[in-house]
Amino acid sequence: MRRLMKRSPAVGSQNMAPALPGGNAPWRLLLSGLPIAGCVLGKPVRALPPPPPTPQRTHAHTLPQTRQYRARQLRISGYRAASPTRRAKLLAEAEGALRACMAMDPTDGRAYVALGKVLVSGKRFAEAEALYESGCTATCGANAHIWTAWAHLARLQGDLGKARRLFDAAIVASPAHAAAWHGWGQLERTEGNVKRARDLWIKGLGATRGTPNPYLYHALALLAMDMGCLEEGRKWCQQGTETVQGKSSQALWHTWAALESRRQPVDANRVRALYRRGLQAAPGSRYLLLSWAMWEKAAGDVEAARKLLEQGTQACPRDAALWSAWAKLEEQQGEVGVARELYKQGSVADPSHLYVWQGWGCLEFRQGNNDSARALFQRGISMCPPRAKSAAHLFQPWAVLESRNGNTRLARELFKCAVKADPESSPSWNAWADMEANLGALERANELRNFSMQERREVVKPFNFTTLPKAGTFSSMVAKLLGREDLNDVIPSEKNPDMLFP
Repeated sequence: MRRLMKRSPAVGSQNMAPALPGGNAPWRLLLSGLPIAGCVLGKPVRALPPPPPTPQRTHAHTLPQTRQYRARQLRISGYRAASPTRRAKLLAEAEGALRACMAMDPTDGRAYVALGKVLVSGKRFAEAEALYESGCTATCGANAHIWTAWAHLARLQGDLGKARRLFDAAIVASPAHAAAWHGWGQLERTEGNVKRARDLWIKGLGATRGTPNPYLYHALALLAMDMGCLEEGRKWCQQGTETVQGKSSQALWHTWAALESRRQPVDANRVRALYRRGLQAAPGSRYLLLSWAMWEKAAGDVEAARKLLEQGTQACPRDAALWSAWAKLEEQQGEVGVARELYKQGSVADPSHLYVWQGWGCLEFRQGNNDSARALFQRGISMCPPRAKSAAHLFQPWAVLESRNGNTRLARELFKCAVKADPESSPSWNAWADMEANLGALERANELRNFSMQERREVVKPFNFTTLPKAGTFSSMVAKLLGREDLNDVIPSEKNPDMLFP
């Protein structure tokens, strides 16, 4: 027995193979009969070549994930930069870092999508399209994120047929890719194909039933609200907020609060409870705070609205929409000096926000400071991106200013610029027609009103339209939703504190 114990280490040292790098993975290959390091199954493995030395990582050879993170931070900083020079510099650095990531791992689709966003922001559409095509080739067409980004680019360029084909390719690559279902549905919704959009979003929920995406529920709830199906919208919001990701979705809570505010009679406690629940999911959300403040303002509680806007500007000091809304509130309360100061802070926080310049210019126009109003409108237009529809919101009030000061020729040119920027801008067409009617050109005024009707796009609710799926065509998750008629017990309210603080 003692001899056996002494000899057993020697036997093991001769017949047992040394530990292999990578754990048990090489042994699985040995059992399959594949050659490893010059050995085959059935022969003892005496020795294996040592693993290659691990290269020392330096700053010049960082991991692709680290480089991508740095490039993402550069890209975000570039978008937020107020100076055009600094913006261009940061985006150029982000582009260089992303191209380095692509060189390190050509099959990683994240670098293609991020770089494509940088190129699209610089209006380099041809380069972005070539990039997405090369990315799909490098990943053998299996990366749905690249297909979806390419589809959004095609939609931005106006090629809707190509965008549909690319969204379809993304879904083929990954049927559970919620962004493709959502983007394709948004395209159809914008084009007025509400039934097609509904079907795509419902199919997306079916394809992602393992991890349901809150944006699909949100899209269906918004569609129901726009079509006047408020009860259906409530059901979609309630069903979405029951999911794991939906509980923390500020968009769902926001939409649910908006739905409740439209119902008559309005339950103010319920609306406030939904806004609080949304802020609990996303503290400091500028969208929730702004929406809640506007609702309180419409309800007549000016002090509550002021407190919410102040809270929003403290949480998001760079959001110009909050400063602009607060300035309008103060102007309506007769605090013109305070409103000017708030508009000034908003213009400093985000000079590219056009509605700050529009609101400030309209304030000066109402106060009779025409020169200051003209300068503010011009400053806002200079901040507009090329061919931006939002420029109509600046051209139109400037044209009204000139028409009321007798500068008819300049007013006509400004109205032309407004309707050229946004042919669907009814206020621009109607204001131009009113000016012509006041000048006695009734025939011209009627022509302009006819143009306005021709350019107007309205979505008519189809007969018996519903956003809910037919019975038996969807999962049991939505089938359960169809059976819920009374949601009073599950809607968060001040009477149900457990729903507010789960």
